[in-house]
Amino acid sequence: LVIAPAKTSVITYTAEEKLPETESTGSAMGLHLNAFYAADSTQLTFTHTFDEGVGTITFNGELAIIGDKAIYSISALKSITLPESVTSIGEKAFNNCFGLTSITIPASVTTIGSFAFYYCQALKSVTLQEGLITIKESAFEHCDSLQSITIPASVTTIERYTFNRCGVVTSVTFEGNACQEAIGTSAFGHIGETTPALLTLPDNWTGTKPDEDGNWYGGKFEMSSTPTTLPQMRAAVKATKVMTNGQIILRKENKNYSILGQEVR
Repeated sequence: LVIAPAKTSVITYTAEEKLPETESTGSAMGLHLNAFYAADSTQLTFTHTFDEGVGTITFNGELAIIGDKAIYSISALKSITLPESVTSIGEKAFNNCFGLTSITIPASVTTIGSFAFYYCQALKSVTLQEGLITIKESAFEHCDSLQSITIPASVTTIERYTFNRCGVVTSVTFEGNACQEAIGTSAFGHIGETTPALLTLPDNWTGTKPDEDGNWYGGKFEMSSTPTTLPQMRAAVKATKVMTNGQIILRKENKNYSILGQEVR
């Protein structure tokens, strides 16, 4: 008889110091001991080590649910890596982690809870992956350093205030058929107030578009148009010299034009 080893999950992070632990799930700052669960809602325990700026949280089972206020209001946290087993991130899970600079949400995650990353003021980069379905109310509100937003095609719902007051965002991109209709009030509020942000929607978009003044779900936008023919590309470069539309970069060089390194005459 061969017994398969029990599955475990690991969260790693970088921080100025070891994250403090607490048993409370109230407003207490810290890594909450009772906020991590398996897929069947069994509460998981963990061991927690920290060495030379890197922390490791090893669970006694496969982590599926990061619960409410799991890692709450810890300014020392800089970055975190979540395991691919996680399917749900709870309400206020990383709320007020002022020092967090980047996060990649695993493709396994289907739901990001309300206020999950609220007031993560240093958060510059958020990677959302195909598989995500719902982003709840104010999940990324007041992420004051966030620079761009890309919504995967799998997303069906963006609730109100999700990216509200992410004031330095310069571009918002929707992939595929993401969220044609289910976008909440002021989901992109106050984006583009100084300079309109670039909005890229798919060709088959049937949802609401910015009005003639560029207003769209609380923000101010200008629509991007990706050139596809050589005359369009030449015209775009002639007009702007350097132009970025999603992944396409046009640049004038010695009377020729390059697209991701390919010469266009």
